[in-house]
Amino acid sequence: MARGPQAFAPATRDATVLSNPEGLANRQIEAVCSLFEALVLSGCTMTLHGSSLPASGGEHVISHALDMMSDADGEPHDLHGRQVGVATVVAAALWERMMSMEKPRLAPVYPPLDPAVWGPATPAVVRQRDAKVAAVDAACEVLSHAGAWDELRKRVSDHLLAPATLQRRLQRADGAWNLSQIGCARERFLTAIRHGGAMRGRFTSIDLAHVVGVLPDAAEEIVDRWVA
Repeated sequence: MARGPQAFAPATRDATVLSNPEGLANRQIEAVCSLFEALVLSGCTMTLHGSSLPASGGEHVISHALDMMSDADGEPHDLHGRQVGVATVVAAALWERMMSMEKPRLAPVYPPLDPAVWGPATPAVVRQRDAKVAAVDAACEVLSHAGAWDELRKRVSDHLLAPATLQRRLQRADGAWNLSQIGCARERFLTAIRHGGAMRGRFTSIDLAHVVGVLPDAAEEIVDRWVA
């Protein structure tokens, strides 16, 4: 039976992806519409910005690193979006920890460049890593200004979701939220966190976590607590 136009009406504020994750698991039309509405809005945001940065941060860096590592060594990987879901829980844990810091030390930290991780893609990664050095230096310079860190916390904190909240909603939506569900070994995921920043020149939450000293030391603790 053909569906009428009202069946595909835009999602309301009370039927968002975040408020009704079970709707996605159950293939409810309102939930699916809200998902597509969110995707269209993120596409508009990226178009206005001129890059994918507004919708592609540290969590995507981790997933892209897993994709590229698989190309280098032939090990299988899951769908990009499922990997992003798991990595988003980790990114949320990083943001939670960073936003709890009142006066972090700021020091430029650059991602390692290991050809064994990237294989044939190494020349392209070298170019991105060079751009990352400049991005890290610029971010450290901006954040070193008086009041800059407080302003960042003020602007960001209200928009963050706790890792536990994201984890529960991914579970309720029947999405991937831990390493076993995406077939990724703990050490491989940690490698993606530690090396992923090299493969893209943009400054993301992964880079900020290194600059303020949360990474690399907290990587194992966060992975073990939230997604292992």
